[in-house]
Amino acid sequence: MLKHWKGYKLHLIGYNYCYLSLKSTVVGPSVCGGVGYGIRPVVAALPSWFRFAQCMRRYRDTRLAFPHLANAGKYATTFFVVIFSTLHSIYKGSTSSATSHCTRFTYMGYNVNVAVVSVALKELVHYRMSQKK
Repeated sequence: MLKHWKGYKLHLIGYNYCYLSLKSTVVGPSVCGGVGYGIRPVVAALPSWFRFAQCMRRYRDTRLAFPHLANAGKYATTFFVVIFSTLHSIYKGSTSSATSHCTRFTYMGYNVNVAVVSVALKELVHYRMSQKK
């Protein structure tokens, strides 16, 4: 029974939601797989939101800044990655004017920079936590 759940992807929740809300028999990228539908960025950010809220709660309870605020910052960078990745995906397909071209590459640059900062912060927190033990 668990063998079937092993390969289940979290982003498929968006397709299931689309299928049930539209009552459509055809559910795929052309119907509701795009970022504009809105469920995929939310589903992508949910696990980090839960961990962020957990870290903030632990900080409120213990008032220890290092492990809890550092971990909260680590998970907060995921929100920016999801936001700029979504904006880049929205503007990636538009070829209407030079403004959209500039906007597309601006969001791509933001996406790359935020992803690099996110990875660097995650590695730094991981390194500091391993030194603490």
